[in-house]
Amino acid sequence: MPHYCELITEYADAVTQSTREEYERGELDFLDVEVWRRDSFESRRVEFVLTIGGPTVTITIDEYDNVEIHHSWGCNAIGEPMTDCQLYGSDAELWVELAYLFSEV
Repeated sequence: MPHYCELITEYADAVTQSTREEYERGELDFLDVEVWRRDSFESRRVEFVLTIGGPTVTITIDEYDNVEIHHSWGCNAIGEPMTDCQLYGSDAELWVELAYLFSEV
């Protein structure tokens, strides 16, 4: 496994926990937040840019509240490239809540 490769599921857990702590302290800081709306509020996509320039890491939430993390240096448990994975449960709920919060701004 290359030394720069991040196990994407562990990274997803860590970045979600870190964001949850920042959110609770009122200290959210993202490189960029993009909101794309189509015809209505329910039809939107929100992308949080967390890092860029080393690995690129983004969290994307679609209008169906599907949450996906992208990590350009990501890998699976056996070291094969895996750059995207879905988030579920309380991890996904945090990002959906943030997506609605940023969509209302």
